[in-house]
Amino acid sequence: MSDQVATNTAKTCIVPPFVIDTPNQQEQAGHRYEKVIKELMCSVPQDYQIILCAMENDALNEFKHNANVIELNSDRLLIASQYNFLRAEYKTIQATVGGRNEEE
Repeated sequence: MSDQVATNTAKTCIVPPFVIDTPNQQEQAGHRYEKVIKELMCSVPQDYQIILCAMENDALNEFKHNANVIELNSDRLLIASQYNFLRAEYKTIQATVGGRNEEE
C-alpha cells in the first residue's frame, strides 16, 4: 500500500494542510507557472487542504474557482479585534484533541 493511500484512509491521522509559499519564484516564465499550478491541481488529492500564498496572476484563475481566496491587506491575516475570540476557540480545539490523545 502506498504512503498516500495509507494516509488518506487512516481515520485517526490528521493530515496537515499542504502549504506552498510563492510558487512563482523570481517571476518565472508564464507557461512554467501555469504548469506548476496545473500539476498542483491534478496531483494533490481532492480531500487535502491547500494553502497557496501567491500574488495575483492569470495562471491562478482556474485554481481560484474552487478555492476560498483570502486577500491580505494592511489589517494582516489576523484582525486584532478578533484575537481573544479566536484564541479561546483554538484553546477549545487543543483541549478536545488533547483529551482524545489521552484516551488512546
